[in-house]
Amino acid sequence: MLVVDDDAATCRMIEEYLKAVPDLDVRTFTNEEQALDSIQRNKYHIVLSDIVMPAIEGYSFLRELKKRDPLVHVIMMTAYSTLSRVILFLGEGALDFVLKPFKGPDELLEVVNSSIHRWERWVKVLKASAAGQ
Repeated sequence: MLVVDDDAATCRMIEEYLKAVPDLDVRTFTNEEQALDSIQRNKYHIVLSDIVMPAIEGYSFLRELKKRDPLVHVIMMTAYSTLSRVILFLGEGALDFVLKPFKGPDELLEVVNSSIHRWERWVKVLKASAAGQ
């Protein structure tokens, strides 16, 4: 799993929260361009990304992620949510949203675990589909 937020303290907090998820390898980046470089070299099934970032705005970052891997699960996090922004991001392929500041690990863990279970279902469907061809 890849986490991208320009605030290092937020990245550390998320990393700490996600230790509760068994077998989840979490990589954090405070720089969007470095995160995109890592995505070029590594396969991530889930990306948790802030919307407001200094180098690449969250919408452009999401589009780039989905261009590189249409199946990647992208969970957006923001403290600046509007209905039009949520609709825009969902329309571009975001899977879910998490509001900041976090009130604790529960909401984040629920969203990440849901994404993990969804990914596992997708893998089963993809394997069954490939076997049926």
